[in-house]
Amino acid sequence: MTVLELRGYSPAIMSYKLLIADDSVSVQRVIKLTFAEESIDVVAVSDGAAAIEFIKRETPDIVLADINMPKKDGYEVMSFVKENTAIAHVPVVLLTGAFDPIDEFRAKNVSCDGVLIKPIEPKQLVDKVKEL
Repeated sequence: MTVLELRGYSPAIMSYKLLIADDSVSVQRVIKLTFAEESIDVVAVSDGAAAIEFIKRETPDIVLADINMPKKDGYEVMSFVKENTAIAHVPVVLLTGAFDPIDEFRAKNVSCDGVLIKPIEPKQLVDKVKEL
């Protein structure tokens, strides 16, 4: 036993926070289910403006942002994170539909950490998040 355990404290299990910004409730649900067995708390918002407001209040460990969302798109969310020196270290992965082209210039210009194409294979998603 450690000194902390003797004093009544139990070792904390490290929990990570993933922010999913996607206007599809189905995608949000799938991602929440994908991480249900991991030590990752998933917070879901439905538009880019809500994602930015959440990030201002609470810094997530990783952000998944759809490129096509109301109010602000995934590129704008990514720009907000990467241009703010206090949180620029937070990885941002863009999500896109199979037929939605990625704007390579915009993605590269703000240091995109990855792109995943929906529908996302759960193992691929978990592997990518753990990698980052």
